[in-house]
Formats: sequence, structure tokens, C-alpha cells
Amino acid sequence: SILWHIAEIYPQVRLNQKQKDHALQWLTKQLATTDVDWIVAANCMKALREFVQRGDYDRTAFSELLMVQQHHHSKSVVRKAAKLLEAVKQRSA
Repeated sequence: SILWHIAEIYPQVRLNQKQKDHALQWLTKQLATTDVDWIVAANCMKALREFVQRGDYDRTAFSELLMVQQHHHSKSVVRKAAKLLEAVKQRSA
């Protein structure tokens, strides 16, 4: 699967607004379900974290996706989602 590579690439390249919107929609779609490969989920969470930190993605929307991923079948994804969710909560307080 090249999907996890795509998730790695998006935050590393310069995107115009249309491309960024497409990337964010794609990343959101991947994390909106737990029916996604563990490495894809992990890299999408990492990518969206970058976009949140830059102010390009809504922190609340990211938190909601992380809550979805806390029910993933992969314990690694669950741990990563919980860790990121805690970090997001601390920054918004």
C-alpha cells in the first residue's frame, strides 16, 4: 500500500490551497473509520497533527478523528491516538 507514504508526503511538500484542501479531505477520510490499515492510520494522524500545528486543520475535528482511532484494532494506533488526543487537550486548555 502506498497510502501510508502519501500521508507522510503531504505535510512535507508545498501545497496550494486546492491541493491542501484535497490532502486534508483525504487524510480526514482515512481517519474517519477504523477500517484502515494500522500504518496508514498512524501516518495520517501524524500528518494531520502537522496541519493542526500550522493552523491549517481544526483542532476539534482532529480530536474527533483521534477518538475514532481509539477504537482501532491495532493497539499501536490506539496508543498513538490517545497520546495525540492528550496533547491536543493540553494545548487547547
